[in-house]
Amino acid sequence: MKRLFKRFFGTAAESSKNAPTEPPVSLEHLQQMLEYARRRNLCGRSKSGFDKWVGQSIEIVSEKRSFTIRSNNPHYVEGTVVTQYQSVSWSYMPQHLGIYLVDGEVEFRASHDGRGTRETMLLATDPVDLAEIWRCFDYWYDEFGLPGSLDRPANPPKQFEPTGDALRDIPAYFEDGSARAFHELFEDRGPVMWIDWREEDDNIVQMAAEVLGLDDLIGRFDNDSCDLLINYRGTAHRIRYPEEGVAGRDTTIIALNSVLQPGHELRLCIASRGSDTLAFMALSGEEWSLLERKHPAACAEHFIVIDEKTEIFGRSG
Repeated sequence: MKRLFKRFFGTAAESSKNAPTEPPVSLEHLQQMLEYARRRNLCGRSKSGFDKWVGQSIEIVSEKRSFTIRSNNPHYVEGTVVTQYQSVSWSYMPQHLGIYLVDGEVEFRASHDGRGTRETMLLATDPVDLAEIWRCFDYWYDEFGLPGSLDRPANPPKQFEPTGDALRDIPAYFEDGSARAFHELFEDRGPVMWIDWREEDDNIVQMAAEVLGLDDLIGRFDNDSCDLLINYRGTAHRIRYPEEGVAGRDTTIIALNSVLQPGHELRLCIASRGSDTLAFMALSGEEWSLLERKHPAACAEHFIVIDEKTEIFGRSG
């Protein structure tokens, strides 16, 4: 494939006029990408910079696996056994597109209500969705140098073992700089908060309290006004939303960050952008100061300082 989207589609707005009349991705090409990811232990990749093009980052599941849900989540109850199929996907809230390999057959699925499981996504039949799947896949197929890159030996991927010490794990991430390193070091532990664009806003405050170890940080809604009330160190802060009665993740995160400073600070992790679940590094002000003195360029490259103008999920998020 030689940049098919350039030859056939141009811009996303034009894609509906040039939708593929055949399946957008063949079984052979999907298997090539999955094999590329398997050899390199690759779970995803993001491009530097950011825009709202859904193909800016890619998520890859190179091996089929099953696991048991340990706690209730929006899609499954605790104890459910879930099969995760081989797949490649792209997301940007609220759009999520995926290509799945199921029993030797290729499935194209799409969601316009945030990222979900394969079972919660509809089969993609809309020409615009199919054209976007083709465009995204072709971009990364070319980015990975396929199929020729499969003929070259891959260096064994470096393994990252988190220590739980942010001032050791973050420099290890800086040294490698890959999305894989970020996820291995911070996906399920340490100083990172993972926030879905549909998260309950009072839960976001609770997450911060747990990650930062702040027993005196509490968030709750005022039932009369629907404002969010944040109590921290004996002081109450009332968070009002631009649209009365409608909470928004951006407003909550920006306000919470302001309440925590200067003792603590949240910064948006660039490695998670492009998805509808974003990561926020939560550290003390002293820890941020130490990192910025030792690694000023890397801090600026990998984390976004949050202020009143920062767009996180989008003001409607």
